[in-house]
Amino acid sequence: MMIRNIRTNIYKILTGYGFYICIIFTAVLCFSAYVYEDSMNGDKYSVFMAYKTFDKDFMLSDTRFCSFEVMLKGAGSWLSLFIPLISAFAFIPLVCDEYEAKSVRFEIFRSSKLCYNLSKFITACLCGGFAVMLGFGLFTLADYALFPNINEYSAELKKTYEEFLVYSYPDITQNGYGFIILKKL
Repeated sequence: MMIRNIRTNIYKILTGYGFYICIIFTAVLCFSAYVYEDSMNGDKYSVFMAYKTFDKDFMLSDTRFCSFEVMLKGAGSWLSLFIPLISAFAFIPLVCDEYEAKSVRFEIFRSSKLCYNLSKFITACLCGGFAVMLGFGLFTLADYALFPNINEYSAELKKTYEEFLVYSYPDITQNGYGFIILKKL
């Protein structure tokens, strides 16, 4: 009975608007993270502003614009603060619609109160986490499409950046870049 409730709730969430707003909001938050600070005048540039402002040649002169580095910074600042709100918002429209339609008592009558509450909790966790993960995945895909890859940099900058990564993330030397990206997701 609980699996049927979970499946029904997931279907309601996926056909609603809240889930997709969460995905877009997660990606927008990642694009608003600061990725570069100009040392001359102190201006800070978000991921979106850095892409709009700087050309490809300027980005290839500094490894702070490497797609991997941009992805790491995009996951940092505002996203960690807003993840609980974003993940809950995927589930909120479903709860509001059910209470507005007064269908809660019928669902509890068909199952038990424990089954109803447990299925709501599991659905909220799964769909909220999945919405945030898809939003960050959307940001990562856009990031790797818009910003230069480490292989596009000069040999000297590439070597320096890889040495920095080995000391910062020892797992890279053992498992490769893909492992770190999957670990971040």
